[in-house]
Amino acid sequence: MTRHILHKAKNKYKSMIAIIDGELINTNYFDKLMQNISTKGKAIKQHISHDKGYNKKLAIPRLIEILLTILKYVTSAAFLLIKVFLKSLHLIIRLPSVVLSRKNITIDSEFNNRVNYLIEKYRQEFPDREDALSYGDLISYQNIIPLWKQLFENYDFIIAYSTDPIIPMIADKSYFALEHGTIREIPYQDTSVGRATSLAYRMAQHVFVTNTDCVASAEKLAPGRYTLINHPYDEDHGLAVSGWEKDRLRLCQELRCEMLFFFPTRQDWVPGTGYADKANDVFIRAVGTLRKQSLSLGLVCCQWGKNVKQTKALINELGFSQNVKWVEPMAMVAFERMARAAHCVVDQFLLGAFGGVLFKAMAVGAPIMTYLDERVVLRQYPQCPPVINCRTEGDIVQAIAELYRCPEKLKQAGSDARTWMKKYHSKNLAVNTQVDQFRASSLGGPNLGCS
Repeated sequence: MTRHILHKAKNKYKSMIAIIDGELINTNYFDKLMQNISTKGKAIKQHISHDKGYNKKLAIPRLIEILLTILKYVTSAAFLLIKVFLKSLHLIIRLPSVVLSRKNITIDSEFNNRVNYLIEKYRQEFPDREDALSYGDLISYQNIIPLWKQLFENYDFIIAYSTDPIIPMIADKSYFALEHGTIREIPYQDTSVGRATSLAYRMAQHVFVTNTDCVASAEKLAPGRYTLINHPYDEDHGLAVSGWEKDRLRLCQELRCEMLFFFPTRQDWVPGTGYADKANDVFIRAVGTLRKQSLSLGLVCCQWGKNVKQTKALINELGFSQNVKWVEPMAMVAFERMARAAHCVVDQFLLGAFGGVLFKAMAVGAPIMTYLDERVVLRQYPQCPPVINCRTEGDIVQAIAELYRCPEKLKQAGSDARTWMKKYHSKNLAVNTQVDQFRASSLGGPNLGCS
């Protein structure tokens, strides 16, 4: 019993250490803090060493602003350190009660056995990986797995989305996995989630792949057990949305523009700060160029992603911040209304893949400008989506200038988008693809993969 009690105490410590590590490492908090302080420090030096002709009335308030910003960063760091210290102190205080309160301790041997099995399974399935799956990677699931097991008993089939296949994997339940760009990078990261996700997709009964650029990853993780599938989505949902005409008129007046673009994509384009997979700056620079050519353009951008601050700074540098409205990420109905209100929706210009912004905009008949790698897309669809396909700043400048001269082409692009969605991306196609796999599974038939 003493061995079991100490094992329980050790597991509690592993769980808390994982939480603390997550706060300090996964958020890269201190790296960001030092980078921000360094940047502001350089700004102070520039102000101090500026030539004597500089306007001191403007310099002093700016200097105070920078110093206050640094103080904010330092204060945030202090609060984080206090939080970590208190959690560590809580562990020390709790240890005697964990060891001595025998009657309150239950040993989850089933969970431990399953985790040990998964650790060995990972080693067998990924012998070339240097990082090993550990007990600490999975301990945070210990308390919730019994609840999930109860829930799973009510269903014949389990579809786990994104990184959630980890849950039925630990619960020892048969499941299907559905990725939405999940397996592009996450399974190969040297993190707890990365290791667990790679094993979860390897152990899935079947994997539904929604991004064509993730097919190669699916072949590595689930060889012979994956199917390309449309993003599950009701393409008729947004047709009932009303009020978008008034929104278009209001926004065009507010932003003093004749052509309105909706740019809901995550702001992530600066290398070393996030995924840097959207190339948002390419579009921003193109708009700046076009506005200098007297084209009356306005943007509605969603305020999310690692590089919102950098995008705002770039817009300000290019001189059209007064023509941009920043809003919070939108729920479905608000997104659909804004997509219809805009003359054109804008997505990414780097990946070349078919993502959520694209099909949601096309479903409501909105023209969309993005970059698609047609060779990759045609592996999944017999016809490439009728998007305004651009990749470089020059491509975008040329395309928008043409649309500005011939706005009727936007209406045709929206109509073509809606027609394509009904033909190649309907909800019935997505449902039937999944049902085929469920039927094969329940009848004990072959895995209908690699399609």
